[in-house]
Amino acid sequence: MHSFRLLLAAAVVASLLGCQTTGDMKKLKDTNQTLENQLRQANAEIASLKQQQQALNQELQTTKQVLGVMGTEKQSRVAESTALRQQARSFLLDNVDRMRQFLLDANLNDYVGGEQVARKLVDKGPVLIADFSHPMPRGGQLLGVTAQLNAACPFAVRVLRKVENEYVVIWQGPMLEAKQAGVNRIMFPVAVGVEAGDVAAYYFPDGQCVAYDKGTGNFRYLSNDLPLGGSVYATRFDGEKDRRMYSLGVFGLLK
Repeated sequence: MHSFRLLLAAAVVASLLGCQTTGDMKKLKDTNQTLENQLRQANAEIASLKQQQQALNQELQTTKQVLGVMGTEKQSRVAESTALRQQARSFLLDNVDRMRQFLLDANLNDYVGGEQVARKLVDKGPVLIADFSHPMPRGGQLLGVTAQLNAACPFAVRVLRKVENEYVVIWQGPMLEAKQAGVNRIMFPVAVGVEAGDVAAYYFPDGQCVAYDKGTGNFRYLSNDLPLGGSVYATRFDGEKDRRMYSLGVFGLLK
């Protein structure tokens, strides 16, 4: 009887173990199936990503080619534009020079200054002559100077502008060479912008080079030159009572 009970217990245990083993196997199969499905899905996604990467690489290569072509075209356009600008500037400069010469030859410029006639009185030593008789009537550009002189000599032109109570040198022209006695018409190296009210001044290292008359004008003078940016009160100029007139003036295109 005791043996039978032992056999029965062993059979029950074996049956239970068999059931447990069967359940574990089923779970393992299900897990394997799930992992296989996930692996297939991952492989499919990897394949799709590879295709997308290939497509992006092709687009990148195409973009690089397009950018290369655009860069070459841009360089070509820049070179063409630069050459065109240079040609246009050369054309304009040539025509500006011709126009200036035409205006000079035809005497079509605006003139601001004293009448070009022979005069008698002279100063000794250097002199800076400011033409308060003829301030600029309008703004514009000065192109050159006309001076009736006693001899060939160097001189320079300045432009003074009134700032509050002083006159400031806003332009200091280079030393010019008058080639002869009598009337000299000399172009400036560059056009000079002026405003209404500006005053032309003329510096002569030798005052005997230029003559004047008294009693008809309002040219005033200093015995020294003024530097660019230098300033002076009008009352510091000599010659107010002399009422001097010189055969000096500037010409250009005024508005």
